[in-house]
Amino acid sequence: MKPSSALITAIAALITTSVSAQEIFSSGPINLPISDGVTTSHTIFGGQFDRYLADVNVRLNLTHTFDSDLDIVLVAPNDFGYVHLCSDVGGAGQNMLGTIFDDQATNSILAAVAPMTGSFRPEGGPIDWAGSVTLPPTAFANLAALNGTSSFGEWTLHIYDDAGQDVGVLQEWAVIMSYPPSIGPQVSVQILPSQFAPGGSGVVEARVTPGANPASTSYSFVSFLSEPDSGTIGSFRDDGVFPDVHPGDLTYTASINIPLSAPSGLWDLIVDVLDQELRLATGVDAFEILPNPQGACCVGGNCVIMPQYNCLAAGGSFSGVGTTCQNEEYTFSSAGGPFEDISGTGIIGPTGDDSVVNVPIGFDFPFYGNMYSNLFISSNGIVSFGAGSNEWINTPIPSLAAPNNAIYALWDDFNPEAGGHVYYRSLGSGPSQRFIVQWDRIPQFNTNDSNTFQLVLYPTGRIDFRYGAISAFTNADATIGVENVLGTVAISIPASSIFTGTNRTTSYIPRTCPSPCLWHADGCFADYTNDGGIDGDDVIAFFADWDTGSPCADADLSGGTDGDDVIAFFGSWDTSGAGSPGC
Repeated sequence: MKPSSALITAIAALITTSVSAQEIFSSGPINLPISDGVTTSHTIFGGQFDRYLADVNVRLNLTHTFDSDLDIVLVAPNDFGYVHLCSDVGGAGQNMLGTIFDDQATNSILAAVAPMTGSFRPEGGPIDWAGSVTLPPTAFANLAALNGTSSFGEWTLHIYDDAGQDVGVLQEWAVIMSYPPSIGPQVSVQILPSQFAPGGSGVVEARVTPGANPASTSYSFVSFLSEPDSGTIGSFRDDGVFPDVHPGDLTYTASINIPLSAPSGLWDLIVDVLDQELRLATGVDAFEILPNPQGACCVGGNCVIMPQYNCLAAGGSFSGVGTTCQNEEYTFSSAGGPFEDISGTGIIGPTGDDSVVNVPIGFDFPFYGNMYSNLFISSNGIVSFGAGSNEWINTPIPSLAAPNNAIYALWDDFNPEAGGHVYYRSLGSGPSQRFIVQWDRIPQFNTNDSNTFQLVLYPTGRIDFRYGAISAFTNADATIGVENVLGTVAISIPASSIFTGTNRTTSYIPRTCPSPCLWHADGCFADYTNDGGIDGDDVIAFFADWDTGSPCADADLSGGTDGDDVIAFFGSWDTSGAGSPGC
């Protein structure tokens, strides 16, 4: 199909004077005779498929004894039209050697003198043609009229000798083609909306501007997220099928889905677009994921502050955004893991006397109803949240005076400048993940003693106090415990009760959560399923829990599940619950 004149005009308007490539398609030596009253024709197959022209020139090398006998035209591919190169020029001169027809030439071919070597503007316009070959009906004004048309196809030169006696030879001719620069596609990317809550969704619009020379006709898309866990991107489409709205408008649309577990922050979406010529365009847009709302979560009868997604993933019951674990307080026990020395692997913390550093924990740590992702380590045996403290004189807790919102591993005036180091490190993953702060072989101020102790924090809120080799402390000499942000609630233990090898654990007394054990509802262990009757269903349910070690099957309340629980269960079940509380 021939391109319309409107299309040619539109394409030509995109072409600048700069070109990216030039090709010469030559006939090579052909030596075709130019005879009186005969049309000499020759065709060159040239050009690049689907490349549009920025400039066309024609080169001639011919001999002839009377140049003004010659009418010469160039016919474009597919008989689209012809360019009148010259008619009856050169007077009685002979030959056209190295003659180049070029619209940008200074001189016209009409004023050329044989052998017309050099560049000349073609004559252009219609020709009074008497040759035996029929020309296309369209006569172009000049070679520039071909700019914007396809270069690909058969280019034909016709030479007609319209007088007698003089003859010649067409030795060689060429079409010289220049192409405009190849222009790649462009893409702009927009994410709607630009802000998401975890679990939200939206769309990504990629607006494509096609490339040119040649034109872009098809596209492939690849998308990347700067944070891989921030979401998933669907396939881009422009067919009117959801999420696309308007087919064929070059706005390609894809879905974006934010998982409930997505990390909060400002992230980038990068979209790469390749057209059929493998020309690349890249678009970027940013979007924000809001912090995952947190609240009280009842899991296995315990209350923990965590995001809703994590609560549901753990099989818990979410009490609502912003809720806290009611009646929240701490209690000490003599439990606690063994001392875990990190002096060879930990990161060095505060190094000066009465110094403080702020460091990330590596997980969200619940403390008195709030979640913290970083903490302050003091050289004086304190870890605090929200603000650091270099206070070196320990006091009893609670106290309205700073420091507050803190864990006091062994609050006293220690001086790492005189010896030892403070280390910290995050270890493990999942249930075993923990953050350790270790004061290692540090003397008290103006002494030469050596004290090694550590705090271990867990994502559940549990805190282990562990003591290596330490000096003896009086109750007034050091403070050990935890204190809330206002300095109104605290729990502590006497410093005199701590000695080398001592371990202590403090943990939440959580929000009152429903027990996962059905029999807890009325306290009747024999009615294990809490259906109001004592029968075989209770036996089946008991052994289902007992086989998995569920704490619900702890019939003798010993803190573990073993054979004694079977004896205790049947002792109650055999008597239909007689003597059992609540039965």
